[in-house]
Amino acid sequence: MNNNYISNMRNRYKDVTRLGLLMLAFLSISGFSFSQFSVTTSPPLNGGNGSAGVSFNVTANNAITITDFANTFYGSGTGTYEIWYNTSAISGAPSITTANGWTQLATGTATASGTGLTGNSPIALNSGVSLQMNAGETYGFFIFGSGVNTNYTTYNAANQTTFTDANIEVFTGPNVSYGGSFPNPTFHPRQFNGTVY
Repeated sequence: MNNNYISNMRNRYKDVTRLGLLMLAFLSISGFSFSQFSVTTSPPLNGGNGSAGVSFNVTANNAITITDFANTFYGSGTGTYEIWYNTSAISGAPSITTANGWTQLATGTATASGTGLTGNSPIALNSGVSLQMNAGETYGFFIFGSGVNTNYTTYNAANQTTFTDANIEVFTGPNVSYGGSFPNPTFHPRQFNGTVY
């Protein structure tokens, strides 16, 4: 074999290796933005109570981007919703204000999924959010409606409180889920009836 042939083969090997490493790096980075998940609490939770809004925590098991929420609203017709979050976990009654570290994530039109307190299905809010969380982070959330109310479940010890898949955990129940009016929900313990996407 001549030296040119060997040199060309080495250069091709280096190019293929570089391309492979570049593709691996791209897939690692894009995994942050494209982790697919959908964790719902309803069912098994099935309402039974409700008020303006409810709080809950979300923990990222992997780097994720939350892209939407579904919530169970009751009433007649439509109203508006707001989604708020805090980069700290809820551990006690929240006071949902910017001074306390809360940020409004989205607002939009809320449609009631039924008129009663039970049997309503979560409806995607189509909020258009793009909230990135790193692995191991836990954020607090509060979703509430105006003109429609939020279904939630009154906690009891037999209820499941953690809902999970490989990417996220949704926590509801004692010291986390408070129902009631914005900005100071006080009904406790309650449980979020909805979905995190």
